[in-house]
Amino acid sequence: MSTDKIKIDHVTGGKNKDELKNCYFEPSPDLPGSYDFYDKNGHRLARDLNVGDPFEFDMNGLTWVFYEWTCDNLHANGNWRNNGPAVDPTLEQEGTFTAQAGGGVDGETDEPGGILPLEQIRIFEVRLEDGTIIDNALMDCFFSPQGPVGEYMFFEQDGQQKGSAIKGGAYFEFKLGDEIWVLKAHFHPKEETAQGHWHSFGPDDEEQGGTFTAQAGGSVPTAASAYA
Repeated sequence: MSTDKIKIDHVTGGKNKDELKNCYFEPSPDLPGSYDFYDKNGHRLARDLNVGDPFEFDMNGLTWVFYEWTCDNLHANGNWRNNGPAVDPTLEQEGTFTAQAGGGVDGETDEPGGILPLEQIRIFEVRLEDGTIIDNALMDCFFSPQGPVGEYMFFEQDGQQKGSAIKGGAYFEFKLGDEIWVLKAHFHPKEETAQGHWHSFGPDDEEQGGTFTAQAGGSVPTAASAYA
């Protein structure tokens, strides 16, 4: 049995989302291949969970449901919803979560300059095809490893998920603002970096394209970078 807790370190969605931070999965001691789920204080909320099967638990006066989730001994991710009131009455109280062994968000802050979760591979430089550095909507979007080895999720700056099951060298498409974007990334897991190509298509069929560079641990001033 793994001694590492697979701890939730990033959550998107409704106003209660932060209650999930530092909750964690652990391999079940009773049923090989399944997992137990605990709150941040170590109280078991659900047991003998089969990966991918929706499960329900009660926490802090709310009923929560995890669904379309994956987990291994290193990472977990999926979707959540609960029966709490939404921030906006037109929106549902739901979102996504990611977790990692040895992770957690103790000491993390949402203010600029805060400590980023280790495995947020964040875009810090965007260029046009001619090498000109630009500041567009891709800046500070980020990749995060998904359950299966070699697959990633993609998020915009505020944590809204835009893609999943992304593999290196494969194109994926998403909408950001009024534009359709197509990206292809190449990942380097040991260095926790990525680079690739992008194309955007505006509402008037205006097309742009270029390259991007990303790394874990925060942004790097573009002035310190040299185009190769």
